[in-house]
Amino acid sequence: MVKGVGKALASAIKDEDVQASAKKSSKHIFLNSHRRDIYSALTLTPCIGISQLASRTDIAQNTVEWHLESLIKAGYVSEHRIGHRRIFFPQGLVAQDEIEFFYILNLPRLVTILFKVIEGSGMSQADISELTGDSRQTVAKALSELESAGLVTRVADGNNIRYYSTTLLPDRAEEFYQHSKEFSEHIIKKLGHEGGKESDIVKKGLDRIIIEAGFASGRFTIDIGINPYITCSSC
Repeated sequence: MVKGVGKALASAIKDEDVQASAKKSSKHIFLNSHRRDIYSALTLTPCIGISQLASRTDIAQNTVEWHLESLIKAGYVSEHRIGHRRIFFPQGLVAQDEIEFFYILNLPRLVTILFKVIEGSGMSQADISELTGDSRQTVAKALSELESAGLVTRVADGNNIRYYSTTLLPDRAEEFYQHSKEFSEHIIKKLGHEGGKESDIVKKGLDRIIIEAGFASGRFTIDIGINPYITCSSC
């Protein structure tokens, strides 16, 4: 896992160095508040689609799509397809083999059921169905997807099957700590290529950093997630 995200970050840094000279301009890419909100949302909950981004940021879908194109061209965001669905994630933060994992983690229909498993450890499908109001068939399908992703496990209890959350998320969050530091350094460097005054970290935690960037006449702050195993919808 760490090796995978290391490759993702190395690729992002290589692209950044190649394009650095072309990115300096008199207008910072994140001077637009909508663009900041969209990128921030993706760093906190990567691998979501345009409709989810629109809902999280309260920005119209066509506006979200327009800003995503700019962020992709600038090397901040990548696009991936799962079936017919377009999903987006920050370059350098998520490795290729983690894309579908985070897609599952941030699906609203699965998040609710995963929370019920975490809160009510040892519940049956019937218990979860009663709590969520979803049919047993819907719950069974969701539990199967969550089990395949390694997020829940089943235990036989007589004639009943009971479900428990695994330690996968906290374990991966801890493993990701070194990469989160590397990504923090990477994004500071990348923002520096946009021009203006030197970017500064004004607040830093294990899950996110707040960076001040921009030109003297247009400074702004942007909230950037650095460990999606802590900040994802299911975390």
